[in-house]
Amino acid sequence: MIEFCGSKRDHDLSFGVLSVMSYHKSLKRRQISTPYTLGPSDGQIDFTKETYTRIQYLPRLESSRRGNGFHAVTHQRHDRRGTYSAIPTLSINNILPFGSLVFTLVEQGRMTEFLEMLRSGKASLRDHDEYGASLLFVSRLLNYQ
Repeated sequence: MIEFCGSKRDHDLSFGVLSVMSYHKSLKRRQISTPYTLGPSDGQIDFTKETYTRIQYLPRLESSRRGNGFHAVTHQRHDRRGTYSAIPTLSINNILPFGSLVFTLVEQGRMTEFLEMLRSGKASLRDHDEYGASLLFVSRLLNYQ
């Protein structure tokens, strides 16, 4: 049986939006004895719970503080033997307006001009648009259209 609950709250700041999202997923299943089972499996209930938390900040592009946004994620797994915590991640990305030149070049497959923007420092592989799309995401869209 899988149980899922979560919540997301957006906090509208004058210079951007701070989003906090958290969800919990629980999985309960009965252990079945097999010749391949490691450890005791006497039909007891195995319980696993995962907690996922994400905090994201996206600046308003019309704000004087525009530029960088961030994305922080933690993921924990709990079971009857204890808690296992993955290493949290933090990403800081340059946020550009939707339709910026670097995204247009990638979308159109104009790699020579894109590479020149990277070399000159006018673009970064960490660039995202105001909706959170990365350059890799935009490039993958080409294969699905």
